Amino acid sequence: MKRQVLLICIFISSFGYGQNKKVTKWYSNAEIDVIIHNKTKYSYSYFGTDNTKHIIWDEDLNVKKPAIGLTYSYNYMLFKKLSIGLISGYKKYNQPDFSMAEIGGVVKFFFVDTDNVFVYCSLTNEISLNKEQF
Repeated sequence: MKRQVLLICIFISSFGYGQNKKVTKWYSNAEIDVIIHNKTKYSYSYFGTDNTKHIIWDEDLNVKKPAIGLTYSYNYMLFKKLSIGLISGYKKYNQPDFSMAEIGGVVKFFFVDTDNVFVYCSLTNEISLNKEQF
């Protein structure tokens, strides 16, 4: 009986992965965002043909509740510590109540390896999903 338990334990532990995982060129990740605003200002304006700015609406928003977001990115490792990728997501603002879809790009720099801390820079365009409000 002891031998069978030992063989089962060895068999199960053989599926364990103690080494570093192999770094692949393409990878993806999903994130949940909690956005707490300090100050929010919404303005709707455009530049005319004479290069003057026409302001239609300019308002400071009183945002008290945090916003929730889901973000998904698909990335390519350029170098051992640098990757670029495409990013898309959805954000739900609670006060005022509106939703935004976002799409853009992201650049990530990994300090040690791809399993640890990284810093990133993203540039996204947010598109309102509430056309009657914005």
